[in-house]
Amino acid sequence: MNDQSTPAGTILVRPLRYLLVIGILFLVVGCQNPSGPVDNPSLTATQWLLQSVKFADGSDFHVDQDRIFSINFIEPDTIRGQWDCNSYQGSYTLPDDNALEIITIGGTKVSCGLPHENNIYFDLIAAYKYNLIDGNLRLVNTSTDMVYVFTSGE
Repeated sequence: MNDQSTPAGTILVRPLRYLLVIGILFLVVGCQNPSGPVDNPSLTATQWLLQSVKFADGSDFHVDQDRIFSINFIEPDTIRGQWDCNSYQGSYTLPDDNALEIITIGGTKVSCGLPHENNIYFDLIAAYKYNLIDGNLRLVNTSTDMVYVFTSGE
């Protein structure tokens, strides 16, 4: 017997290693999202359309598709929007990370929807925590725990 001979099992191990590496590469490439990661729109470069409001008591309000409830954050500190038949504008600050404070708001106060819808509009002046997740803007009122969920309108 030759001392330089290799055991029979070693001959099979190398091809199996290559197949294993190739298989892992296929898995990694195949599991990636083909459209790429979801880009979160900028808070200030987007028209945000209200989808729902969740109240502290657990009840909620969902916006009918034929109505517009919007908010636009315009740099450096102006907000504008439409609340059904009302239009408004005001000012805001971003005091800390994920903190938003709507300081003043003014606009029309026509009672054009259901009473609770008008109350949501009239109560916009508040402090919020916000986050941008999967293209949505989520505002949480820090004193009432009301949660506003907006989607990007642009």
